Amino acid sequence: MKKIRIYIQFDKFKFQANGISQTQLELTKGNLTTNFLDQQVKIYKDDQHNYFKYLVNVMRQKVASQIYIFDGINGEFLSEIIAIDKKSLTLKILKKTCDYAVSSKITLAFALVKSNYLERIALQASELGVVKFQPLITQHSIVDKFNEQRFFSNIKEACEQCERTDIPCIMPVTKLTDYLAGLSKENKLLILADESWDAKNAQQVLSKLKTDDLFNKSHEIIVFIGPEGGYSSSEFKQFYAQKNLVNISLGKRILKVDTALVATLALVQNYF
Repeated sequence: MKKIRIYIQFDKFKFQANGISQTQLELTKGNLTTNFLDQQVKIYKDDQHNYFKYLVNVMRQKVASQIYIFDGINGEFLSEIIAIDKKSLTLKILKKTCDYAVSSKITLAFALVKSNYLERIALQASELGVVKFQPLITQHSIVDKFNEQRFFSNIKEACEQCERTDIPCIMPVTKLTDYLAGLSKENKLLILADESWDAKNAQQVLSKLKTDDLFNKSHEIIVFIGPEGGYSSSEFKQFYAQKNLVNISLGKRILKVDTALVATLALVQNYF
């Protein structure tokens, strides 16, 4: 039987921050973080994530069906449907099944691209453990619009599927030049997937980094994925001025954005 797993934000302030009213998703007893057993979570038919429709109409769940829930803060919990009516369903939390864990220390700094690529970026990067998304506007970017709500929906879907207990955060869109200029020089390792001839073999570079003080002292690994037209010469110049930058080659072929993303993150995840 398929494990049904959904992401629910228990903190009412986060409900409001993400456009979900407290009346749509609410705790009906106490405080989950201090005493989660027997807590009840009510999900209304008009909640923006369509959980009621998904659970009742799509997955055909009934009273006594078991649902796994996680909030990106406190871990994962096993719950049971104890009531369903035309407007809502109620879950009762039975036990904690998994503690909260941070998937990695990887930030993905990516150039804005067409919406079909953005969906793949959100899904695949979340599955590969990215904890922070930094959307960037570059000189060769062909779009400057970013639908954060849709992007977050794709992140949520991926985290539900791959059984993460954390949820990546999305940073505000900024220009690449401003982002690089504002980076602190300490505790950050920058990895650039570089199509130029100066890039070095990825496996050799990353394996060597594991014994380097630069990696051991890094609290954050920032992986850069460029736009479909690549970075400009002035942007490359700004990259190479960064003290903590390593540039790696993904091979002789020119890769699409989503292919480069998976290849780079798989390599980084393998070594770190």
